[in-house]
Amino acid sequence: METRTAKPVIAPLSRVGYVSTERTHCGRDRVVFNGLVGSTGKVVSICRHTGGGSEPSGLSYRYGAPGHVELEFPKRRASYKPFILRQYVRPRTTYLKFEFTSNGFNYAILEDFEADQKPQTTAFLRVTRLSDSKVISERHLSPTTKPLSLLGVADLVPNAPFDE
Repeated sequence: METRTAKPVIAPLSRVGYVSTERTHCGRDRVVFNGLVGSTGKVVSICRHTGGGSEPSGLSYRYGAPGHVELEFPKRRASYKPFILRQYVRPRTTYLKFEFTSNGFNYAILEDFEADQKPQTTAFLRVTRLSDSKVISERHLSPTTKPLSLLGVADLVPNAPFDE
């Protein structure tokens, strides 16, 4: 039996079937966070689902070129459980980290707000291999929606202390 090592999704992979004409992968779902990944032209979206009613039923993380989702998590059903939001707050400073783990990798969106810095807000997409804690990819995120903020998930997902 052949053993295969999982690889993180940081380059084009097979398509999962979503097509979007805008610079978001949320379609009819509500955009919570949306950013352009460095100079790759790829988009990362965090989408809130409402299921059959008006109450939120879960979140999904979607990544890929505009019009083609290359990674969706969770794959089957939107949920809040697999995601964690880590927060660190002090006067004029906020650090947020939205993360999940899949196939041996940690995927994290980091957002830093420093009132005394220019620009005040920066965001990054980071992929870390769990087996050796090696950062496989870290790319700057530019906003495709305003505001670019992870605070939209603060009341939806489990919160934990900031770990960096």
